[in-house]
Amino acid sequence: LRVTVVCVAQSWHPAAMHTAKEVEKIRKQNTFRMNIFMIDADSEQNKTWNYGITSTPALLFFYNGKPLTIRRSDHNDDCKFVGSVSKENLIELFQYARSAETDGAKILYVEF
Repeated sequence: LRVTVVCVAQSWHPAAMHTAKEVEKIRKQNTFRMNIFMIDADSEQNKTWNYGITSTPALLFFYNGKPLTIRRSDHNDDCKFVGSVSKENLIELFQYARSAETDGAKILYVEF
């Protein structure tokens, strides 16, 4: 498994917990066959600050241990996807990550 996803959330934040629960469902189903980890932003502040995470929910994507760049229109390139997202878009985001592994890409082109 060369793609790793890290979901950063805070237990007191409803939108972050919603995203975390959806990511956890994906992890349990193992649909995308990738490493998926959950981090509590409040208890792991050093890790979150290292990636510039100042709000949650946030998703980090890694390929072979190196951060993937997320490219979205109207946003600066970044190593994280921050903000609440629908279940459908979350699945689409994971599909982009899987295709990056297949293609050996270092950039996730996100269309939403």
